[in-house]
Amino acid sequence: MNITMEDDFVKRYRRNVANELRNAYILERTSFETRLGTRAVGHVYYPSPAFDGGLDEDGKRHKRLWPRLALKVIKACLSPSQFIRAQFAGKHTYSPMPGHLISDKAIRRAKNFQKADRTTIHVAFVGQLRTWSLEVLDAKDFYTWPDPVIWAFVLENESIALSSLFRYCQACSLKFKNMRPIRDTYRVRAFAQYLRNPASYDEVWGDALPEGFKADAMDFGKKLGFVSED
Repeated sequence: MNITMEDDFVKRYRRNVANELRNAYILERTSFETRLGTRAVGHVYYPSPAFDGGLDEDGKRHKRLWPRLALKVIKACLSPSQFIRAQFAGKHTYSPMPGHLISDKAIRRAKNFQKADRTTIHVAFVGQLRTWSLEVLDAKDFYTWPDPVIWAFVLENESIALSSLFRYCQACSLKFKNMRPIRDTYRVRAFAQYLRNPASYDEVWGDALPEGFKADAMDFGKKLGFVSED
């Protein structure tokens, strides 16, 4: 992936994270207030112009909050949906306002919440190993292609439930020329996935991560807006 493509990915990624945060907040707040009884069933919460941008009832213009929050979440190496869930966890009487999410306290809460995500990452990793093995075996039963062609066929098939990180790591571990386009396709996507919870991926994936992957991911993370604390 060349520099221009990487820059395009960064822009799209930041925009996608902002949208993920907004959608997750709407979902969590609607669900929370419905359970609490302060919102009628079927009535979806939507953010005001103070958070979504635009003119409010008094004619005051606001900037969108979500892009600023996205950059903060990216820098903290957090999953957007997990960040939002963390803000509602343990709440019993009121919803956190979107403006309260841009705080160091909100980041710390999400960091503590994140530790529990290692089990989820472990289950997903084991599941993908099994999916990979079964899909390769199924392809071998159907086609008479050489192994490298079978492996590429499975890794390039995005209908199969394999993450970008898994596809990239497998392509790196298989030392064949036809793996290079796959590595190029999934490289920055793998970095972005890893940067949502580096410590947990390091612990769970271990040696399955290619040599030098963490350093390369952290370098790319600087483009996304992430700054390593190391």
